[in-house]
Amino acid sequence: MKRILYYLLFPYILLMRGLYPFIKTEGGMTYALMLFFIPGWILVIEDLLPVPLLLETFISLYLSTSLFTPLYYFESDVRRRRTKPGYVPRNER
Repeated sequence: MKRILYYLLFPYILLMRGLYPFIKTEGGMTYALMLFFIPGWILVIEDLLPVPLLLETFISLYLSTSLFTPLYYFESDVRRRRTKPGYVPRNER
């Protein structure tokens, strides 16, 4: 299940890795993803790109998942990060 989620969120994760040197917080990354993907969302919702209703709904839901991607990404990244070599956090001992 985790691998499927990774493949679905791959474009967002790729963008977040590119933006990470500039934006290092979950909130900032959520706003950055909104600025990137809301124009695409508006293109679909406002019928500037004519697509069937089912596809329009799917695209809207997929683009809105970009808002939840930073929560998933930063949680898994913090778990892997260590401050010192050999240091194991207390809750993982």
